[in-house]
Amino acid sequence: MSQSVSQRSNHLKPHCPKCERVPLVSASGRASRLLRCTDCRGTWLPRDAAHLEAVRELLQADDTIRPGSVADARTGLCPFGHGILIRAKVEIDDSFYLERCPECMGIWFDKGEWNKLAQSHLLERLDTLWDPAWRFRHRQSRERELVRRRLEQSFGAETLGQLDALVDRLGDAATTVRAEALAYLEEKLGLRRGD
Repeated sequence: MSQSVSQRSNHLKPHCPKCERVPLVSASGRASRLLRCTDCRGTWLPRDAAHLEAVRELLQADDTIRPGSVADARTGLCPFGHGILIRAKVEIDDSFYLERCPECMGIWFDKGEWNKLAQSHLLERLDTLWDPAWRFRHRQSRERELVRRRLEQSFGAETLGQLDALVDRLGDAATTVRAEALAYLEEKLGLRRGD
């Protein structure tokens, strides 16, 4: 009888969403709201705990992230039994997935993910990571930034600056002037339509 009570109380302890059978332990001191996995070093943060200074101090040491790791390849269950965690792709240099419980809003950080978000200044906007409209705008912005970098490598900063100045001047011109300027450039560059 006491064994079944023990088993039930053990079942109520929060377990790691990724390691599944490993119980989560409370961090010490001022960061005691955090739960950590002693095996994979992942961290569970209750809603709004990511901004606490104690959390920052504890997790800054966990700076190693492994893109494409086994832990990042799948989601898990909420440690408090609320069901499957919802994933959001964080598209930065080393993209990864962050998981959140849709009910209690706790967030699971695999080792190193919190630090990557802090370096990218995304910690202040954690909720937006699950917003499809924000993710779409963020992806577009990143793509424009990558194109800009490639153009700067191809043309050099000075030539790209001159092209930007030309575009600014033409942007204020009438539609017919812009069309004439484009036709002129196409002719000069040998890019006539239909050739």
